[in-house]
Amino acid sequence: MGLVLKAVGAYVLYVVSRAVYNIFFHPLARFPGPKTWSASRIPYLFTLVIGQNSFRIKALHDEYGPVVRVAPNELHINDPRAWDDIYLRKDSEIRPPQWGMRPPGVESYNVISGVGSDHARFRKALGMAFSEDAVKEYEPTVRSYFDKLTTRIDDLITKNKGSAVVDMVKWSNFTTFDIIGELAWSKSYDCLDTGAGHAIMGVLSHFQGVIIAAAITYYPWINNALLAITPRSAFEDLKMIFNDGHERLQNRIKNGPSGHPDVLGHLAEYNKQNPTAKITDDEIEQNVFSCLVAGSECLTTAFSGALHYLLVYPSKLKRAQEEVRSAFSSEAGINATDAANLEYLNAVIEESLRLCPPLPDMLRRQLPSDAPTTIAGNVIPPSTVVSVSCYSMFRSAAHFSAPDTFAPERFLNSTDESSKWSPDSPLNHNDMAAFKPWGVGPRECPAQPLARLEMRLFLAILLYRYDFRVAEGSYLTKWTSQKVFETWQKDPLNVEFTQAASSMGASPPVAAP
Repeated sequence: MGLVLKAVGAYVLYVVSRAVYNIFFHPLARFPGPKTWSASRIPYLFTLVIGQNSFRIKALHDEYGPVVRVAPNELHINDPRAWDDIYLRKDSEIRPPQWGMRPPGVESYNVISGVGSDHARFRKALGMAFSEDAVKEYEPTVRSYFDKLTTRIDDLITKNKGSAVVDMVKWSNFTTFDIIGELAWSKSYDCLDTGAGHAIMGVLSHFQGVIIAAAITYYPWINNALLAITPRSAFEDLKMIFNDGHERLQNRIKNGPSGHPDVLGHLAEYNKQNPTAKITDDEIEQNVFSCLVAGSECLTTAFSGALHYLLVYPSKLKRAQEEVRSAFSSEAGINATDAANLEYLNAVIEESLRLCPPLPDMLRRQLPSDAPTTIAGNVIPPSTVVSVSCYSMFRSAAHFSAPDTFAPERFLNSTDESSKWSPDSPLNHNDMAAFKPWGVGPRECPAQPLARLEMRLFLAILLYRYDFRVAEGSYLTKWTSQKVFETWQKDPLNVEFTQAASSMGASPPVAAP
């Protein structure tokens, strides 16, 4: 018993002394932040696993300023200069080991987990697959799935004699998952046809599990113990995903594309052009899985975020509808090239990405160990983990006036100068150097052209074809009441659709944003 007490006492002494060192004597001790977060990583990890980290980090910036110590060896920076200072560095690929993991049993890297020459190969190959020219070839395929979505909505409107209530989070996800499946493998997941999600969707979008797994790896003894007692059956879902992907890839190789260009076709072309730097079949599978997540979950956030705020602000909805309906004489005439020229529609997209960034969480990097690094004017000790997050940056009053207000006008090239005289106007100050929804540098989203094409087509078609409002008996929850696990854990968005009327009336916001 005495040995146990001595061991407990020694451990308590170690914890206390370590906390004192972290708070007062650590190389980061001069940076502001809550003492409990400086003493231990536990408060940071706790907010992470409960889905509140993004909101808490922003609150800390509001209290402590642009540089906040969020863990013993980690700083979070809310300064636009940090985008380039962190992510455009030659050594910017160094991630903390807890955030560069691969799934159990996976040996190959993808464009997210790969570093150095591996990442360069993947980036170059995916750059071909998602170039502006390649994406133009994808437009008919994308459009065909948006037509499927509107057909499903029309059927519900007819069935319900004039209107239909649709959960647009669910149906947007069905649409984006079908699209990226068709574009990737030349084989969709048939979600729109069946009206149900594919089994793989739930596994790929289980971000909370990924966050918990990353948090546990900060404590290797816990991680090793859990791995030792975890049954092999716990990984059956992952095995199912990989088997499905392998089967789809082999079928695509055997049968060729389904009558339209696809991502695998461009990756094959990359391999022909780069015989000494080919991407293996295993690497192709892993990179396509990363495309499935980004091309479905992230775009579902963008779609539902835009619809959410248009419903909150009916006057903005009315303006967007009027612009689209005056630009196109028929729905069949809607195309991505012309939609790219609709100033207000694109401002709605940008403002939606600002308020609802698909990846609001932090983009962590570990600084070199050989010398201090200057980030946003701050000299930071070696090996420090630094990060910027879209949520804190985009919602900061230091960078955007009325930062929580949905105001597409802030992205218009010409605005009414008289509106800037109001002290709370969202047009008073907007630092667009802070706005980087696609990331910066070599890790910038390679599929940005496809994402923009889908967003423009999706919104233009819905705005042209339908009048819509919050479903009767439903209400809009505050967007920021949703939890964040890498991306947003989205609540249902019940929208009531009717065929477009000849006139629309403006009304004030119907809910808090």
